[in-house]
Amino acid sequence: SEGLAPVQVGQRWGYVDRHGRLAVPPQFDLADPFSDGRALVARAGKFGYIDHSGKFAINPRFEAAGAFGDDRAPVRQDGGRWGYIDRDGNIAIPPQFDDAGVFSDGLAAIALGGRYGYINSAGKIEINPQFDGAGEFSDGLGLVRVGNLFGYVDKSGKMVIRPQFVH
Repeated sequence: SEGLAPVQVGQRWGYVDRHGRLAVPPQFDLADPFSDGRALVARAGKFGYIDHSGKFAINPRFEAAGAFGDDRAPVRQDGGRWGYIDRDGNIAIPPQFDDAGVFSDGLAAIALGGRYGYINSAGKIEINPQFDGAGEFSDGLGLVRVGNLFGYVDKSGKMVIRPQFVH
């Protein structure tokens, strides 16, 4: 992803380039693929983000975090609630959610009070929390769970494919 792939060497993770050459030496406890110019990595039990050179763009300070999407990443600190940061590590959407997913197609799944819905990149609720689960949007449709069945909603929250599938 973005020209680099995470690889594990012994107990540490680093990155190789398209030719298999080590581009970022193994030094992380965990490493995810790059997205929006940042890769989520873990060191000493905390999560942060590196740039393509392997330098920390956002120091590891989060107890939980997700990948960047639409220039936002979900993060949680000190047992608190989930919020979102921008590519510089600044709070973009204040911590207020029980759970938070990655942005895709301009929306991210969030949970409030045990129900899932979707917010936009400004943090405004676009689809009210009403589902038992929710996933990423792709091609204008978002995966939702009602009970044990999965279906899809459009960006207005209208059920486009009724929940009928088992995952």
